[in-house]
Amino acid sequence: MNPVYGAENFAHRGLSIAVQQQGTNTSSSIGLLVSMIKATGATTLDTMTGALFSTVAVTGIVSNTRGIEIEDQSATSVVTSYGISILNQVTAGSTATRAVRLAGTGANNGLQLGDTGVLISNDGDGAITFLGSSAGADEDLTLNLDDTTNAAVFSSSTGVLLADFGTIDIGTAAIDLVTGIDAVAGDSATINATAGRFRKDVTGTTFTLTNSYIATTSIILLTYASDPGATGFDIDVVAGAGSATITFETSGVPAAPTNNADINFLVIN
Repeated sequence: MNPVYGAENFAHRGLSIAVQQQGTNTSSSIGLLVSMIKATGATTLDTMTGALFSTVAVTGIVSNTRGIEIEDQSATSVVTSYGISILNQVTAGSTATRAVRLAGTGANNGLQLGDTGVLISNDGDGAITFLGSSAGADEDLTLNLDDTTNAAVFSSSTGVLLADFGTIDIGTAAIDLVTGIDAVAGDSATINATAGRFRKDVTGTTFTLTNSYIATTSIILLTYASDPGATGFDIDVVAGAGSATITFETSGVPAAPTNNADINFLVIN
């Protein structure tokens, strides 16, 4: 069908289907049914497409274009209604089956939730971005699930500095810290973990903690897990590349603990 319309001021339709059910039918009513069938195995068909909406061609100005627009499907007597309902996709010889596929990347190929809601997009390489698209700060948050082994990496291109959970408590059941404990007393230990504990002995005033999570910009929090005794109860820490130097002091003067002291640490990057 190739209808051509002139200047008539009404909605121009290439195809209009109106299905009306009457009588005692209790099965179903279908406005348009498309069945794709390849009846021979002698050849390989490149693509089977039930409905194809080709690229629009516009001369002048069109305020909006939509490949598909679905109006309100709910009615007073309808028990359950869906704008789109996709039934179970069963893999049968297909190497990859998905209910929905968005082939493009970036904001122009994203999923817009509401006119002033949230835009969800992907980079085509394992990362998904959530972007506010309203009248406020419109920050974004990206979750990368591909580039780092055993890690989900969060980042922001809009300068997000805080993830505010309000009154929601974050426990170790929700965030699993990499932890390690070295119970051997000494002046050094290697613990590659974001949180853990080491034991400082009674000799020497410094302790070297070698840790692959520590960088020169790391924030390292230290707390005592046992009584250091009469001296060495103040702690000073300097972060380096792959290690930290911890100095034990008493009133600003370096002093070894009187007792073997267990120290908890937390590395924040």
